[in-house]
Amino acid sequence: MKIRDEANIFAVDLFIMYSHYVDKKEWKLQILNSDPTLLRGYSLVSFRILGRGVYSKLKFESGTHCIQRVPVTEGEFKRLLRLFE
Repeated sequence: MKIRDEANIFAVDLFIMYSHYVDKKEWKLQILNSDPTLLRGYSLVSFRILGRGVYSKLKFESGTHCIQRVPVTEGEFKRLLRLFE
């Protein structure tokens, strides 16, 4: 698997994590732009979150995210999900 593919899968995992958080908070998520890939990922996904208290909870979440090569067995995604429980 190429690093680009891993980054695309990471992007969809990150998007799913934010989507679940938005659902939990009963906010609205609006996809502005996306470029899905063949391997269950996104090379680009932009979205807007609307609702009461969104800015106060997510004000430091804007910008881009960087992927570094970490084996799936490390469980980083599960650790990240626990932060939002």
